[in-house]
Amino acid sequence: MPVSGIDDQTCGSTAGGTLDSMYQMDELLRRCIGDRSLADALIEKFTSRLLSTVHDIERSLAARDWSRAASLVHNLKGEAGSLSAKQLQGAAASLEDCLGAGRQTEADDHFRRLKSLAKRCLSARAGACNR
Repeated sequence: MPVSGIDDQTCGSTAGGTLDSMYQMDELLRRCIGDRSLADALIEKFTSRLLSTVHDIERSLAARDWSRAASLVHNLKGEAGSLSAKQLQGAAASLEDCLGAGRQTEADDHFRRLKSLAKRCLSARAGACNR
């Protein structure tokens, strides 16, 4: 079941994000010891699960299952950080902080930002396929 506003994208349009705008590629390549194919494979694996992860977060928030939502967001924050997707990592951190502080009424705004950045990460992946 797709997340509202996010389509499963494959190689194609890059509207909304470029690889270098969504992933700090210099940093990621250092982590991959300069292996571009490894970095590309990691981004591909991450983005292949991103739709499902965002959908699970959305469902948890809708069900008011704050603990599960916080756990899913925490995991996404770590994955995004490992891949140098700093903007997405920051959005996940903001949502996680909001949930952890009991400010659930603010969660929708933080989630909308996270979902928008996830969409840009998917677009950036599509752009990487076209290089």
